Amino acid sequence: GDADARQSEPGVPRFPDGDSLVPQGKVGETHIRLQTDVGALTVEYVVLEEMLATGARGYLAKHPITDDADYKVVEYILERIEFTPQYDQFRDIQAHVGEHGYVIPMLERIPFQQLLIDYFDSVSFFYALHDNPRAIDRLLTLLDHKVSDTIRRLAELDEPYVEIGDNLEGTMTNPKLFRQYALPA
Repeated sequence: GDADARQSEPGVPRFPDGDSLVPQGKVGETHIRLQTDVGALTVEYVVLEEMLATGARGYLAKHPITDDADYKVVEYILERIEFTPQYDQFRDIQAHVGEHGYVIPMLERIPFQQLLIDYFDSVSFFYALHDNPRAIDRLLTLLDHKVSDTIRRLAELDEPYVEIGDNLEGTMTNPKLFRQYALPA
């Protein structure tokens, strides 16, 4: 990305999903650095030529949590992140679509899936689940509060339902993990 593209308190549709900050229609790498009072995180997205041809989004090549110091930075961000309603934009899109379709509000994945997919690469997450259970529990709690707050706020949208973007499968979320982390969520 553009080395001079700096934003203070950027608005993004989801954290840590910075794909909305990746230049559209360009091949290459985009490094996004999130600087906080307690440290910094870097995520990296990659867009390949083949991806442009299919309309695919940037691939998250470097997740936000790659070492122990990243936990406190993610916690800091999650404790301060703000929900920004975009109800008017949602209604405008629905009006544009009209009777040709239905715009569905979509929530984040459940906290376990967010950590597994968005915050860690999957192998690192399973090591962290074993090696840093307190840190993982803290992140799960913060994410649960965030998702619960979003659900409460979406009640103002007055839509018949919202979609939760989970894609659970047994290879990554075996029955024991499902009972412990997914089912309660």
